[in-house]
Amino acid sequence: MLREALLGHEIEEGIKNAVNEVEKRFFSIIKRATIAALEDACMAYRRTQKNMV
Repeated sequence: MLREALLGHEIEEGIKNAVNEVEKRFFSIIKRATIAALEDACMAYRRTQKNMV
């Protein structure tokens, strides 16, 4: 589910798709943790890209 939401999209769009899928399909503590992990991964990617410029 997350794989399909992330693959084939720009990082920002993929994260948004994945968060939307998690919001729809998860109904527990795992939901918040998964969303936080996705957002952290996106932030780490942005920092990496910023440092490369």
